[in-house]
Amino acid sequence: MSEEKNLPARAADLTMNPGAFAALKQGSAKALVNALDADPVALATLAIELRRESVAVLGSHEAFVRHTAQGSLQMVIRPVRLSMHDGTIYKIPRNVKQGGSWVKEWPTDAHTTYAGLVRQNAVAGCAVGQAPSVVVDGKAMTNPYVERVKMSNGRLGDIIRIVIGITVVGPSPTTGNPVVVNYTLDYDPSKDLLHQLAKAADQHRDDCYLIDEEEYLEDKQNGNVPRGWKFTGLYGGVGYLYNLRNTKIQRAYKEFVNIAATAVKKAQTVARRNAMRNHPAFVSTVVPDENGIAIIPVIGWAGDESAMRRYQSIQERLARGQELNLDDAEVIDVEAEEYEAEVHDDRAAADEAEAAVDPETEARNALILQIDEGLGMLDPVQIAELGYNPDDATLEELKAVLAKLNAVLDGGVK
Repeated sequence: MSEEKNLPARAADLTMNPGAFAALKQGSAKALVNALDADPVALATLAIELRRESVAVLGSHEAFVRHTAQGSLQMVIRPVRLSMHDGTIYKIPRNVKQGGSWVKEWPTDAHTTYAGLVRQNAVAGCAVGQAPSVVVDGKAMTNPYVERVKMSNGRLGDIIRIVIGITVVGPSPTTGNPVVVNYTLDYDPSKDLLHQLAKAADQHRDDCYLIDEEEYLEDKQNGNVPRGWKFTGLYGGVGYLYNLRNTKIQRAYKEFVNIAATAVKKAQTVARRNAMRNHPAFVSTVVPDENGIAIIPVIGWAGDESAMRRYQSIQERLARGQELNLDDAEVIDVEAEEYEAEVHDDRAAADEAEAAVDPETEARNALILQIDEGLGMLDPVQIAELGYNPDDATLEELKAVLAKLNAVLDGGVK
């Protein structure tokens, strides 16, 4: 019986000989054929029985069932709708030169925001946690670690560094085995200000430009730097010299003050998003249609009581910052990734993408999103009675479907 414990019960009833089971465990097709004397009927029967035990049909999808020592896991596939209008995906335009002038060119691909990843996680079922400590320059520090400028009067000054570690634990979409992502973000809030200054330098070259730091210090010593001008170092002894009276610079500082006030919260959001993006359960790049919508299949795993107790235990240990000790887990370490404002500025990119969507399309997307969220509470018969076809439906037809859906939900779900 020990040879058969990893095989489905019905397939185990086909015990032709021990060699067949040894071949299955080894994954050797040639050995399996030899063990069954190349009998095509025996091979076909075994394949059908294995499939019958390991594949379930969920809606229009086939989902695999894994039988493991920790319990049975059943793959669940659900479509998840992401949209540019609601900030779950965004595009970053490229500046290209056409006919002597620069124009914005929108790429085909779109990136998933943190909100989009959270929506996917409703199916993927990953646990996202934060350990009590994080390693900073080789030393264990409180997570998140926040470093501030030390002022001469002994008070704490501006935040100059935030290091935060995030752990994501969840099943692999292909096998259901646990995958652990350990992600560390090294965030310097001043990078956001430099990003804003770079934009100002492109648009107001007389009021914001790069200069050698030694030149600036020499001019300052000689009194040649006008009042109301500021220098901020960039890298390698070079930085921006800019006029604080310029309206673009003033807007940049206003935005930066808001960022600095919520720097820890932003670092946590960025770190959680990037940690999730490194987990195979999530889709981080999609191709939306002409309406700015992408519907992607997301894979999750639901298990029996034994398997679910195991994942519940993993989540509890993660929440308490304890060691996970998962012998069968794949571990992905992404250490000390530095924050880049242009790459990680999801909100600005999503806002820009949203502006490119016309009001009617935005209204259609909002209705479709509301309908899709309600469909999960109905059975197949009730869904069919709605006559819902989002691709061809007009705005008025979508409103009618939503009204029917609300009426069904108000009347009670079967």
